[in-house]
Amino acid sequence: MRGSLGATLLRVLGALCAAAGLLAWIGVAWTAFSDPDRATPQNGEGGRLTGWALVGTVVTIVGMILLHLAAQRAERGEREPPR
Repeated sequence: MRGSLGATLLRVLGALCAAAGLLAWIGVAWTAFSDPDRATPQNGEGGRLTGWALVGTVVTIVGMILLHLAAQRAERGEREPPR
């Protein structure tokens, strides 16, 4: 029971991180497409968008790692006989 709770917690955290990273990228894309003249590399807005893109990428990667760990934990729990 304890292993399944840990795997479930990892799945929830992984899904939340992946969704947050995706939302950060959607925000970056919305800003860049809605006003492309304002979002240029020469001004502060472009730097801010680059920062959000980096945050979105890192959070998405962390979410994927957590989901991978949850799958490994669930698989390992299936192989071990119950005590």
